[in-house]
Amino acid sequence: MVNSIEDESTQIMMLEILQLLSEYEYIIKILSEIKGQESPMGLLKGLNDQPEQIQ
Repeated sequence: MVNSIEDESTQIMMLEILQLLSEYEYIIKILSEIKGQESPMGLLKGLNDQPEQIQ
């Protein structure tokens, strides 16, 4: 997919986006294992329901 893009700056941007998505998926997987939740959306809702206070 990325190799079909001719513009080098667009290729770099696409690779960075794919890297960020991969990291996001990994983080959600780790957090869901910690929280014991199956659904990433359920995990995100749970995090939003109980915000931590910044000290």
